[in-house]
Amino acid sequence: MLAGALVIGAGCGRDEVVSVPASTGAIPTTTSSVPSTATPSSELDATTPAPTTTTTATSVTTAEGTEVSWRLLADELVGPTYTTTVALDDSQYADLWTTVGLPSERPPVDFATSIVIHFGATYGSGGCEDIRFEDVVVDESEQLVYAEISKPGGPCNSDANPRAFVVAVAREMLPADPFRVQLESDLRCVGCDGSERTVVYLAAGTTDDHLQVLAHPATRPRDDPLPPGLPIDEQTLQQILRIFEAYGNVLDPASEAVTAARDVDRDTFVVSIDATRTALAKTDGVFAELAARFTTDSRPAIVAVGGTLDRLLAAEAEWVAVLAEMETSIQLRTDQPGSPQAFDAWNTAAQRANEARTLADTEANEMLYAVETATFGP
Repeated sequence: MLAGALVIGAGCGRDEVVSVPASTGAIPTTTSSVPSTATPSSELDATTPAPTTTTTATSVTTAEGTEVSWRLLADELVGPTYTTTVALDDSQYADLWTTVGLPSERPPVDFATSIVIHFGATYGSGGCEDIRFEDVVVDESEQLVYAEISKPGGPCNSDANPRAFVVAVAREMLPADPFRVQLESDLRCVGCDGSERTVVYLAAGTTDDHLQVLAHPATRPRDDPLPPGLPIDEQTLQQILRIFEAYGNVLDPASEAVTAARDVDRDTFVVSIDATRTALAKTDGVFAELAARFTTDSRPAIVAVGGTLDRLLAAEAEWVAVLAEMETSIQLRTDQPGSPQAFDAWNTAAQRANEARTLADTEANEMLYAVETATFGP
């Protein structure tokens, strides 16, 4: 329901307007004055990498250093972004292949010994096209499987272009059941719809995206009931869903403000920042209510969720406040187009906003981890 010029994490729940590592998909900010003839990285021309399809075997890396073959089944410029999909049988595999939109024929997979995972990665045009699938990482202690994808450094555009990596992974190397599959070791798109992380119930032959598991049974398909044995009650699940709803209500207008800042659109920026402040005030009330309720709960895992809310709200408020300060530099660039001094002021403000955003994402990940523990158990 989340190092170059001003950036926006396109396709993600939280957008950026400042410098972050290239691996986040941001458009880097510059650190020196920009001549009036320079082209900001958000305006760079896109280029398209050449996809490949292969069934070459390679290895899964585990915490214990054990290796076993896995196959890269497809590498194509198609499909949804910031998502993972898992197929546990041939029927699910066929659905996955069609949903992702892969143009080639499906390589055969023995599901008695393997499962298939689609990693819906992204790349930014204008310099970050050459991403490569390097490895599958199995973290048994965290019951987690994720991709190792190498990404080039340097400035790139803020667009999130799709890159579908589909791999077959040996069942013998998978963590204890149930386990999680996600793009990276940490969620890249905090505040998204939950499809970046897939929860796999291997014995039952079913999967769920992270937030779907939290949904009320009445909203779920009849053949997809709430997984049994969760260490949480229905009422508490509904309260947790209120956290995500309130959190998303802040991210939506804030993302519009980021886009306006990137586009140097002061009028839209001011309207979006005002909407973000209004949503933040409402979220403050929701978080305060739930924090008071959760921190007095008898279950330590629920108490832990409550303990993350004040920190998350404070980090969000700081990010919004720093983001709002960009109005002055946006106006300066509007009044002085092509001015190196105006661009430097905007670039510096963008860097500060991105630093605040990164801190807010850290707190958001802490909240998500606490929710996951409360929902599925440690």
